[in-house]
Amino acid sequence: VYLNIAKSASEKNIETSYITLTNITNVKNKIIPIFADSFIFSNNLADKFNGKLNWILWVVLTLLLVFLLDLSRNEHLQNRNWQYLILGTAGMVVFYFLFSHNSLYYIYLSVFVCMLLQLFRLAFTLPNWRFRFMQFANISIFLPIIITIIAAYRAGHTGNIYQKYLSFGLPISFILMALGIFQLYRFKSYLAYCFLLVLAVFLVNIYKIDSAILKDNYMKYTILAKPRQPNPYILVAQKLQKMYQPGDTIIYPNGGHTSFDKFDPQMKKDYVSVVDAQMTNIYLPKNANYFQRIEPNEPDKVYLYQLKTNKRLQIFDFEGKKFRY
Repeated sequence: VYLNIAKSASEKNIETSYITLTNITNVKNKIIPIFADSFIFSNNLADKFNGKLNWILWVVLTLLLVFLLDLSRNEHLQNRNWQYLILGTAGMVVFYFLFSHNSLYYIYLSVFVCMLLQLFRLAFTLPNWRFRFMQFANISIFLPIIITIIAAYRAGHTGNIYQKYLSFGLPISFILMALGIFQLYRFKSYLAYCFLLVLAVFLVNIYKIDSAILKDNYMKYTILAKPRQPNPYILVAQKLQKMYQPGDTIIYPNGGHTSFDKFDPQMKKDYVSVVDAQMTNIYLPKNANYFQRIEPNEPDKVYLYQLKTNKRLQIFDFEGKKFRY
C-alpha cells in the first residue's frame, strides 16, 4: 500500500515528506533528523544548518574548541585555566558574527561535538567491562538505523523510517549523554564548565519541544496538516456514560476511512469502518454493556438512540478530519 502511495505521488509530482520512493536523497532527508533526535542534546537540530561556508567555519570553530579544551584539561597547564576560557569564549563570539544564519546553533553543535569526542576517547580508556558496555550502546543506537535503511530499500519506500522504529536505543543514548556530561565535569576545566552551561541552556529548547508534544500540537512527530484538537473520543465517551440508559443504542459513523484506502487493492468499496467505535470504546467502562452499531451511510456524526423516548440524539460531529485522530 505504501509503495503504491509513493509511486502515485512520484508520478503526479506530489511532494510528500512521510512516504516517498527509496533513493539516497529521500532516505538521507528522513534518517538524519531521526538520528539527531536519538540524542537529547541534538534534538531538533537537523534542519538548522546549510551552506558550505557555514560548515567550513563550523569545522574550524570545532577544532579550535577541541584544541583549547585539551589544553585546559592538561594538569601542567591548570594555572592558565582562565586564559583558555577567555580564548574559547572569544572564539565563539567571533564566529557568531561570521556565520550567515543560526549562529547559536552552529556554536552549540561545536560544543556538542566536543562532548562526543570526549565520550569517544573515554570508550578506549575504560576497563574491559565498561568498554563492552560502550560497544553494546553503539549497537543499540546504530543497529536499528541500519536495519531501517535496509528495510526501506527492500520495500522501495520510506514509509517505515520513523522515530518509533529507531527508538530502541533511546534509553542507552541517555546514559551515553550522562557519561559525556560527567566526563566534561571531571576535567576541572573552566572551559569545560562553560560547555556544560551551553548544554544546560539548550535544555530549555528541549523543554519547549516536550511541552508542545504533551499538548498534542507539535507537528514534528505526526503527518497531520494542522495541530490536533483535544481528544474527541474522551468527550464522546463521557457524554455516553452520562446519557446511556438500558436498551439504548449508540450509533457510530462509518467515517474512519483514510486517504490511504484508495491505494489498497484489497480495500472493498463497501468496507465499513469501526475506527470511531473502537477509539470511543477505549474510554468506556470495561464492564459496560452498551448496544452499539455502525451506520454505513453516516460519515461523521455519533448518535444515541433512546428507547424510552424513541428519539435519536446527536452526541458529536467529527466534521470530516477536523476532530479525528
